[in-house]
Amino acid sequence: MKKMTIGFHPMEHKKNPITKMTPLYIRLLSNGRKTEARLPKEYDLSDYDLKKWNKFQQRIDAKESDINDFLNSITIRKKKLDLDSLLINSSFSEKEYIDKLLNRIESSNEDKEPTLYEYAKKYLRQEIENSNKKEGTKKNYRNAINQLCQYLEFCGYKELLISQFKFTHANGFKKFLESDLKSLEKQKIVNNYHQPISFLGKKEKNSVVSSSTKIKNVKPIFRHALNEELIKRNPFE
Repeated sequence: MKKMTIGFHPMEHKKNPITKMTPLYIRLLSNGRKTEARLPKEYDLSDYDLKKWNKFQQRIDAKESDINDFLNSITIRKKKLDLDSLLINSSFSEKEYIDKLLNRIESSNEDKEPTLYEYAKKYLRQEIENSNKKEGTKKNYRNAINQLCQYLEFCGYKELLISQFKFTHANGFKKFLESDLKSLEKQKIVNNYHQPISFLGKKEKNSVVSSSTKIKNVKPIFRHALNEELIKRNPFE
């Protein structure tokens, strides 16, 4: 079997002059030959993403990133593909190898409903970071959406599908915002509460006004999901 190594690289010279998005490519090296293929457009990099791109790790320097998750899934698929090829003593051309890596991933995710965690992160990247909004406005959205994701992870809802997020979850998020670490530990605001308090680091209690502002900045995620017919109603309305 040929030895195949892969890498991921932004093609800045192919940046779209209209959308300002930079395509991300997978690069395959085999016996000194290089083969490249474009990754799906939904994983194009914004200028904000490019600033955080680590060319050595070939990932975005961020604690949570849907782009990193996708690249990691390709790496996992490669390990399995290499093992399968070794067991059956088969070999693929460079193009076949890339097709198998990407087509399997795309087909496995076809028509798959996203989790709210995934959808919120993607909304932040595509609709906020890559918009013409002022940096101060982006920062407010970023803070609110990151706190929503923190709430989902803290309460054990990271795998919750977007259609499964109901009023009770939205109300729990409001309580989460208006609580500090001590009150969270005391209240155990949801039944699925399971993360250690240290998971949150330093969490301060938001005022009612501040909580309302953060919820206001989270609502557009669900309006966007409504337009895409992923949900039937906004749980915050």
